[in-house]
Amino acid sequence: MTAIASFLSISKAGKKTLSMISDSRITWTDPKNNVLHSYDYSQKIFRLQNSLDILGYCGDSFFCLLNLSQMVSYLNYSKKFTESKDANTKLNIIKELLENSLKTYPNEVLNQDFTIYWNTLFDNEFISYRFVYSHKVKLFNVVPNKIPDEMIWVFYDGSGGKYFYKALDNLNYRDNNYSRTYFKALVDIIQSEIDNKTGGSPQMISLRMTENDIQTTSVIYKGDYYIHGILDHHLSDEKNVEYRDLDFNYYTEDGTKRNNYSETFNRKQPLLEWKKSTLQNASS
Repeated sequence: MTAIASFLSISKAGKKTLSMISDSRITWTDPKNNVLHSYDYSQKIFRLQNSLDILGYCGDSFFCLLNLSQMVSYLNYSKKFTESKDANTKLNIIKELLENSLKTYPNEVLNQDFTIYWNTLFDNEFISYRFVYSHKVKLFNVVPNKIPDEMIWVFYDGSGGKYFYKALDNLNYRDNNYSRTYFKALVDIIQSEIDNKTGGSPQMISLRMTENDIQTTSVIYKGDYYIHGILDHHLSDEKNVEYRDLDFNYYTEDGTKRNNYSETFNRKQPLLEWKKSTLQNASS
């Protein structure tokens, strides 16, 4: 599973941004000994290069990784998709590609539910959908995600994502309703290790309405920059990528920190106490 979420942020100047965030861990169980294995460097959210679209997933990692990476590569070259003047056309193309993948994917391998999330900026409007597959009933549904009028989450999901609201609440998000708080909620889920299927570096891709563009975030994690789960040793282009640490402090390309949010987080409980009480409440 995973931790994935999306939130709408609104700056003091009224600029709106729709961000998608996730962790980088995929897990699988060894059928011989039932031991859970993990890999912390997997891409979970994807941006298209030629259109204002973001895709992400939670659930069956093997199906989603194989097919989403292939879909993104294809859609980057699809003029019908990238040049479409109709959001429903884009929606139907994604749906068709996923349905075709399900028809050809081996049934014996597809043994989990999954959800694909799609955020897009179209005609100065944010749009969000989820494509939900149920393994039990073999059904595939398309459901819109409501875009709020105020700064708040759009969705959260996954085995780690189910703690997203509780992490936000522990960060007093109502009194600290900033982008950094939503990002920090994901970081707290990862660093607390409250879910053993959530881990690795945070990932973040944002649609910016005023700029009419997509921005990817390279995150400083354990002393190195990571982008989409991969080590960003050859630092990415600053025009298209921003650099942040785990407290959402912004860095310039030369490593200069431009602000300091580290002292602004006001938790109700210290992180490990929050983890303990959250798990106790969940089991009671």
